[in-house]
Amino acid sequence: MITGREIKNREIINLTNGKSLGFASDININIEKSRIYSLIIPVQKSGLMGILTGYEEKEIKWKDVKVIGEDVILVIVY
Repeated sequence: MITGREIKNREIINLTNGKSLGFASDININIEKSRIYSLIIPVQKSGLMGILTGYEEKEIKWKDVKVIGEDVILVIVY
């Protein structure tokens, strides 16, 4: 069994194009139902003229997670 702590900080790779989506920073769970809904990835956002203005969160639905490996999490997102 894998824990939430082990999922965090693993790189997330999109299987549709082989690109890295970033690193899992958190998971969205429903404690009452004991269900994982999604993985959270911080994504840098850029403002005017490409200047970085902070981070926003991208959510990867749990149904899109295909494999959780020792170092990476493989997902399919379009």
